Amino acid sequence: MTVGRVLAGMVVAVLTALPCACGSVPVGKDAKSETPSFSGPWAAEYRRYYERAKVAGNDFAMEALADGTLSEGEMQEATNRWTGCMTEKGYTILSRSLSGGGDTAVDPDTMHNPAALDAWDRQYAIDDQACMESSGLEYMQVLWVGERTDPGKDVDAAAIVRCLRRHEVVDESISDDELIEALTDDKPFPWTDHGASSPERDGEKARWLSECTVNPLELEY
Repeated sequence: MTVGRVLAGMVVAVLTALPCACGSVPVGKDAKSETPSFSGPWAAEYRRYYERAKVAGNDFAMEALADGTLSEGEMQEATNRWTGCMTEKGYTILSRSLSGGGDTAVDPDTMHNPAALDAWDRQYAIDDQACMESSGLEYMQVLWVGERTDPGKDVDAAAIVRCLRRHEVVDESISDDELIEALTDDKPFPWTDHGASSPERDGEKARWLSECTVNPLELEY
């Protein structure tokens, strides 16, 4: 799932987003707090994001999460809210998927000025976070993607390694144990995605490094 900057219809940079979670089924409400109770593989995550939305006062997200599942209509509404929020902040959103990928236009003067582009990136990150929170996507998108990438909540580091191997992101000089250690212990990853402007960048490897982390089972989402 990627979010890109686009100039004249061409994707010129990629920012990755890493959501993962899955749906559950509510069985009732706590009589004291009126917080829904959830069951299923992702019950804890549903409760956590519901509580976060509650603290933030986001009634839309709370209502969407309360029944322990997210519909396409609810996600589309949240995505529309995010797009409207970013548009109000001056961005031209060219596309945005329910899973979070999309493209945002950048004017040529900014695109060809490294300092200006760096400032644009920093401001975009701030504004994106604000709109994620106000739209409800901050509390919903992780669960939506997870429903489609890890339905049983049983994906582990070994599954990610198998995906990286399938797409030749890493070679046999790096052992599975080294890869799993890097993924689980927050150690430096044996293969680094160089920046988009680097002559050493391998775009295909970069894409699968991101995709295997988010969706190692390669399910449709």
